Amino acid sequence: MQRTFDLAYFRTALGELSFAVLVLKVFQPRFQVIGLLYTLLCLGHVGVAAWRRKVSGEVEENEKKQCSMRARGTDAHHQP
Repeated sequence: MQRTFDLAYFRTALGELSFAVLVLKVFQPRFQVIGLLYTLLCLGHVGVAAWRRKVSGEVEENEKKQCSMRARGTDAHHQP
């Protein structure tokens, strides 16, 4: 389920980028500001998606480590 949530950011960014390209190519030059803003919004979503993927990977690794320690009979919070 987490992967689906992460990919939602990329799908949103792809939609924003395609809209930005459409605005930049089809409409009059006075609408270029809107196209550039959508391009920046797209880049922001890609950055957030990459950051979330990194953070969720770290959380998943910690959870796996805690589960393996519990299985061995040690507590992850009381390590030397």
